[in-house]
Amino acid sequence: MGIVLALFFFLLYYSIFSLGLSIGEGGGMPPVIGLWSGNILFAFAGVIGLRMTAKERTPSLASLLRHALFRRKKALPGGNSR
Repeated sequence: MGIVLALFFFLLYYSIFSLGLSIGEGGGMPPVIGLWSGNILFAFAGVIGLRMTAKERTPSLASLLRHALFRRKKALPGGNSR
């Protein structure tokens, strides 16, 4: 399972890197930001993972999605604002 997960993250990183490179070369954003976008995203994910590890929690995709949808619904006009 570890090899599959490592391969998935490598392909994800490489895709983000390639996308940032092509957008940077095409003029959609400065090339420096395009090249560093994958590193910044993965550093952010690493910090979140370290914080969760320090709190001895495991990431739960269902709870993260539920939390994000609740916050979005609350922010919409006419949402439940207690």
